[in-house]
Amino acid sequence: MLQENTENRDDLLATVLSLTAEAAALEGRIQMLREELAAVNARTGAVAESLRRLARIDSDTAADSAQAEEGRLRFARGRRRIDVASRGCGRPATGRR
Repeated sequence: MLQENTENRDDLLATVLSLTAEAAALEGRIQMLREELAAVNARTGAVAESLRRLARIDSDTAADSAQAEEGRLRFARGRRRIDVASRGCGRPATGRR
């Protein structure tokens, strides 16, 4: 009976040591995964910020293009008024004389 008790104790000790080593390995893996997730999160944030900047640039460019087009239309309308006024009649100039 004493020998059986010693064997059980040895088996229990081996099991505890094995589980402790496995737990330490798992904790190391968990830490590594946390660091990788933090890196992915930082990269995601950087990409999102770049996209926000590009969207602002794109909207600014679109607004600038719209303003430029509006200016061209105003200029064209202004020229038509000038042509009408210079001919002295109520119709726009047609280019024919």
